Amino acid sequence: MPFMPPSPQKKAMDRRQLIRPSTHIPWSVDVVSVVPKVLVDKLLNQEITASASCPGWACVSTGDGMVWVWRNRSSSQSDASIEPPKPLKIFLPDLLLSNNNNDADGNGNDDSPVPQLALTGDGESVHLYVLFQGWLFLRKLTQKDWTTRQVGARPYTAKLRIALEDEDTGSMDPEMVTTLTATPTGNASSLMVILGSNKGNLYWVTHTAVPVGMQLQKIAPPSSGLWNRLIGSSPTPAEEVGQDQWVLPLDASHFWAITTSKLALWKVDRTAAQPTFEILQQHEYWGSAEFRIESLLEATLLVPARETDQSNSTIMHCIVRGTGGRRTSSSSDGGKLYWLQVNLQTAKVEKSHWLSRFASPANVRTLGLTCTPNGDAYASFLASNTIIVMVLLGDDASNSSSILQEVDLPNTQVPMLVPNMFQSDTVTHGCNMVASSGIGLRARYLSSSSSSSSMMMTSPSKKRARHHHASSSATNVNLLVNHLRSFFWQSYQDPTAVSIHNMPPSLQQASQDELEAAAVQFGYELQQKGDTSSANNPMEWHKAYCSLLQQGGLYRSLSPAARWRLLGMGQELAVFGQLARMPVANPSAAGGTSMDSSSDPLRPYDIGQWLLDLYQVDPSSKNYSTSQWNELLTVALETAINYRHEMASPVYDIVVPTNDDDNAMVVTPGGGGSSNVPSKIPEVPLWTSQPALQTLVKLQLEEWKRSNAKSEEGGPVDLVHVEAVVKAALVSYSEATQPKAMKLYPQVRALALDLLRSVTKEGEDELAFELAIQYHHFRGLCQISVDHEKKMDAATYSLDPLFGKITEVDIETGFSFAQYVLQWHTDNGLYGHAINYGRHASNDLKVLMEKDERLQKYQWIPAIRQQYYGQATESCLQFSDKTNLSNHHWSLSMAKLANKLVVKKDEKRTRAIENKLDLVDAQQLLLGDSQEKVAESEVMLPEALINLALTKLDGEQGQENRVSLGMVALVVCASMEDQKIALQYAATIWAECFRLDDSLWNTWTQHEDTITKESFYEDTVFGRLLEDCRRTRDEIKNTDVIYGLHIESSVLDKLGVSQASKIEISRLLRSVTAEDDAIQGQSIVVARME
Repeated sequence: MPFMPPSPQKKAMDRRQLIRPSTHIPWSVDVVSVVPKVLVDKLLNQEITASASCPGWACVSTGDGMVWVWRNRSSSQSDASIEPPKPLKIFLPDLLLSNNNNDADGNGNDDSPVPQLALTGDGESVHLYVLFQGWLFLRKLTQKDWTTRQVGARPYTAKLRIALEDEDTGSMDPEMVTTLTATPTGNASSLMVILGSNKGNLYWVTHTAVPVGMQLQKIAPPSSGLWNRLIGSSPTPAEEVGQDQWVLPLDASHFWAITTSKLALWKVDRTAAQPTFEILQQHEYWGSAEFRIESLLEATLLVPARETDQSNSTIMHCIVRGTGGRRTSSSSDGGKLYWLQVNLQTAKVEKSHWLSRFASPANVRTLGLTCTPNGDAYASFLASNTIIVMVLLGDDASNSSSILQEVDLPNTQVPMLVPNMFQSDTVTHGCNMVASSGIGLRARYLSSSSSSSSMMMTSPSKKRARHHHASSSATNVNLLVNHLRSFFWQSYQDPTAVSIHNMPPSLQQASQDELEAAAVQFGYELQQKGDTSSANNPMEWHKAYCSLLQQGGLYRSLSPAARWRLLGMGQELAVFGQLARMPVANPSAAGGTSMDSSSDPLRPYDIGQWLLDLYQVDPSSKNYSTSQWNELLTVALETAINYRHEMASPVYDIVVPTNDDDNAMVVTPGGGGSSNVPSKIPEVPLWTSQPALQTLVKLQLEEWKRSNAKSEEGGPVDLVHVEAVVKAALVSYSEATQPKAMKLYPQVRALALDLLRSVTKEGEDELAFELAIQYHHFRGLCQISVDHEKKMDAATYSLDPLFGKITEVDIETGFSFAQYVLQWHTDNGLYGHAINYGRHASNDLKVLMEKDERLQKYQWIPAIRQQYYGQATESCLQFSDKTNLSNHHWSLSMAKLANKLVVKKDEKRTRAIENKLDLVDAQQLLLGDSQEKVAESEVMLPEALINLALTKLDGEQGQENRVSLGMVALVVCASMEDQKIALQYAATIWAECFRLDDSLWNTWTQHEDTITKESFYEDTVFGRLLEDCRRTRDEIKNTDVIYGLHIESSVLDKLGVSQASKIEISRLLRSVTAEDDAIQGQSIVVARME
C-alpha cells in the first residue's frame, strides 16, 4: 500500500488546541468536532455547492444532487479522538437539472445555478429547505429517519414552484429568487421562511398541514404606498435594484428588512387564513455622516433577553463597505471596511470601527458574523489566504481602542471556512465554525480586566497577565521596533547621543501597549544575537538597552510584566556568560571540548532546555564526567538566582527584599525608585521557573537519592552542588504556575530537604532548617526540632519562636503552622510536646483535644495552665482511665487537687471524687495481690467489689479479717450514688456477718439471760463491726449503712427465718445494740411487735 500523507483533519485532530492562550495572543481556538468522513475529500476538493447550519445541525449539498445532514455537536472529550458523526444522505434529483432547462425553474436562464440551503430545528425534528432554480423543496427529518437511516422513497416532504412573473412576458431581466432566510429554531407554527428576489421584493412561505405543502405570498402592507419605496408591491426604483438586502427575524411575528440605505420593521399576523403584514417602523437612511455605505456584507441582531416586546430594543451588528463622506460608489479611494453597531429603533450608528488591518477591502471576503449572549460579537474574514477571526467586545464600550480584537487561524488546518456555518457557541461566549479541512472549531477571546496604569501586578510567571494589543497592530509594533533598533545602536556607539530630544517621536507618542510590545520584542532580538564563537557580548547590550530605556524616559511606561520579561532575559544572559567561559560547555573556550557528540551549541536563549538535553543524552556519547556536569549545573543555577537578587533593583527598578520581608518583591512605580509606598508582587524568577529547568532539577534530585549522593566515579557528590540544586528546586517549584508543577511541589520540597539532610554531617541542619522555614515545610521543621531537642543546640532548632511568625498554611493539609505542629506531634505519639506547644495556640489545641481521642484525657493540663480549675476537674473525672486502676487513681487524685483550687465549691462533685477514691482504696484492699497486678487491673464496679468482699468474708476464718472485710464492704456501700441500692447491699452485709456466728445466736435465742453486751461486742463479727462503725462514724460518708432500726427489717429478711425467729432475733439485737438512752424506746417497740 502506498504511503498516504495525513489529511489536514488528521493533523488538526492530533492537535486539539490550535491556538493556546498566551500573554500576547489571548485567544483559545480548539478543535471540538469533525465533519462526516465521507465529506472530508469533498470539502478539500471544493465539491460542496451549498451549506447551512442551525444549533446542533449542519448540512451541505454536492453537485451530484446529494444533500448531507448531520448532527453538529461540540465534543467535551479531553483526548484527541472525536468520533465523526454519521450523516443522513438525501438525494434530490431536481438538483441535477440542466442549466438550460428553463421550463423547470420558470425564472429564466442562470449561467451558474447554485442551490441555497436552510436548516431549522425544534429539538425533535429538522426542516431542510433547498432553493434551486425557482423551486423550493422542504424535507422534514424526524427521529425515525435518524433511527432507520432511510428517508423513504420520496426525497422531499413538500415542493413549491417559485413563479414570480408570467412566463409570457419575455422580460430580458426577469425577477428571480436570490436569498433564502429561515429562523434557526422553532416548530411549524412559529417558523419564519422568507425569500428575497433580485428586484428587492420579499416573499413569505406559508406551511400547510393538510395536505403537507407550502404556499408563496408577496410581503406587502395593506396599502401599497408606504413600503413601496423600500420593498413593496410597486416597482422598485432602478438605483435600489440589486442592493444587498438582509432579513433578520426578531421573533415569530416580527422581522427587520435591511438594505444599504433603508430599513423597516415588519409585523406578521398569522391569525387569518392568509398572513397579513404591517410595517411598524421604517427609516429612509441609517448610515453615518462620515461615510456612505456602499454594500452590506454581513448583519446579525443582538436582542436582549426580556419578557416584554423585544422589538422595542434591538441592536444590529453589521459589516459594511463604505467611502468617506457622501460620495458615490465611483469614489476613487476604493472604500473601507467598517464594523457598525446600529440601534434599529433610532436608525443611528452607535459605534463605528474602521477595520484598519485591511488595506484593500475589495479583496477581503466576509465569512460570518454572530453575537453571543454576553454582548460580544464575532466575525470572520478571508484576506491574503488567511482566515481572521475578530471580536467586538460588548463589555468595554468606553474604551473603543481596546474592544476590537483579532486572531489569525493557522492556514494549514484552516485553509477556508465552510459558508453559513459561523455561529455563536452555546458552551462559551465564543463562536463555532467549520473549516474546509473537515474540523469544527471553537474560537473565543479571553478578556482581561487588568489596568495598564496600575503597578499592582503579579509577576508574569506567577500570573500570566494579558495585555490588550487590539490597537497594537503588527505593523505599528514592527515600526516601533525599527525605531528602537536604530535609536539603540546610535546611542550605544555614541553615548552622548542619548537624549530625549533625539528620540524618535513615534516612541514618545506610542501607546503604552505598543511601546511595551516593541520594547520586549527588541529585547529578545538583542538576546538572540550573541553566540559563544564571537566576541559579541549580549549581556552588555542588554544592560545598555535597559539603561537607554531609563535615561530616555521610556522605562517608566513599562508595566511590571514587561520589566519581569527584561529581568528574565538578563538572568538567562548571565547564565550564558558564565557557561561560555567553561571549557566543558563551550568548545571554543580555552581547552574546550564538546560535551557530547550530538548536542546543540550553547546559545544565549533556551538554556534550560539545552541543559535538560545534555542531562538526558545517551551515556555512551558523553564526553564529560559527573563532577564536570555537577559543576556546570551549579554554576548555571547559582548565577541565575544571584543575578536576580543583585541586579533586579539597579538595572530593572525591582527591589528584592530579604527573607525577613516575607520573600516579597517590590516594583517602584515611575521608574525612579523614589516612591514612598512601593507595590509588592510575589517573587518569581522567570528563568528558573521554566518547565525544562524544573524537570531537570527534579531528575537530578531523584538520581542523587537513588545513588545516596554518589557520583558515577564512586565518590560523594560535593555538598556545594547539592545545596545549589536544592535551592533552585525549591525556588522553581514553590513559584510554579503550571498545574503539573504545582502538584509536584510538595513532593519535590520533601525530596530536596530530605536529600540535603542526608548529605550533610550529622547534626548540621542549619541550612535545612532555614529552607524549611522559608518554604514552609512544616514536617521538616518538626522532625529537625525533635532530632535536636536533647542536644546542646536545641534552642537553635526550637519551634517556639516560629509561632506567630509563620502565617502561611501547609499546602497539603491546609493547616496553619500551629495546627500542623500540634497534629504532627500527636500523630507521632509525642503528646507532651503537642500540649506544650499548645500554649502558643490555645484555641487550636482545644479543638484538637476535643476531636482527637488520644488527647482527650489530657485536657486538664491546658485547663490548669489557663486556671480553669473547674474544667480541669471535670476533664480528670470524665477521661479517667477505667482500664488501669493506677491511672484511674492518679486521675482522681489530680481531680481532687484541682477541685480544691476552685473558688466556688461544688459539694456534690467533691463528694463524688471522695467516693470514687474510697472505691479505689477498697479495690486495692480486696484484691490483695502484688502491687503491680493491682495497679494494672481494671476498675471494678461497686457491686462487684461488694460481691468480692462477701465471697472473701465467707472463706475467711479470723475474726479480725472478717471485721475488716465487712468494714470495706460497708465503705463501698457508703460510696454508692443510689441510696436505695446502697441500703440493700448494706443489709446483705450485716446479714452475712450475722450468719458467721450462728451457733452463738442459737444459744442466745434459747437462753436469753446468757447474752451480754460484752460478749456481743467481743465474740461476734456483727458486734465488733457495729462497734467499729460507731467509733468511726464521722469517717463514713453515708452513716445509713450502719446497722440500726432503719435497716433492721431488711437484715432480718435476708436471714430467711420465720416470723417468730425474727421477733426473737430482733429482741436480742435491740437489747445489745441499743445505746443506753434508747433502750427504753426500743423495748416499747418490741412489745408492740409481740
